[in-house]
Amino acid sequence: MVTGRLRLDPDRVADAGRDLAAIAGRIADDVTSLEAAVGGAHPWGADETSSVFALAYRAVAETALDAMASYAEQVGYAAAALVMQARSVAAADAEAASSLYAVSGLPGATPPVPGADPTTPTPAPAPNAPGGVTGENTGGSSAHPAPAPAPAPAPGVLTPAPGTVSSPGPAPSATGLTAPYSSGPTSAPASSGAGPAAARSGV
Repeated sequence: MVTGRLRLDPDRVADAGRDLAAIAGRIADDVTSLEAAVGGAHPWGADETSSVFALAYRAVAETALDAMASYAEQVGYAAAALVMQARSVAAADAEAASSLYAVSGLPGATPPVPGADPTTPTPAPAPNAPGGVTGENTGGSSAHPAPAPAPAPAPGVLTPAPGTVSSPGPAPSATGLTAPYSSGPTSAPASSGAGPAAARSGV
């Protein structure tokens, strides 16, 4: 178990794995050359003693060559494991960094203001300000549309002041106008009897 601090550089580990893979390749080449040399040489004679020695020699040589080939193979596995481990560490670091940087891009998050104190929260924009949120489900008061403008009055028509109640005007007979509201003088109604003025004038 590692009790101290461990620092792993993925690039250096990957380079070491490639170097080890090259060493494994050279070992394999040397074992192949040794197999060819041992298989092609027969340093014993044709008598019975030499034949017994050849049987023992070949069995030991095959075991030794198999062991050396296995060592070369194990070194190659270790080299591949180093390269794969370096890639795994680099991928884990990249994924962790992407997760941390993606926090500021969540829905509803407000990007920080350049040059502002990182410990001070950035205020959210007003509902009607550029970039603000309007409508329902905003978590606050929603913006209401402005009332439609009142139609302009026709020419010559007086508009009552705000707060006053308009009432119908006087009847045509009270204003001295006859229907249909002519501006000329009206004729006096005929009297059914002689008034006081007629009695004084002798009419």
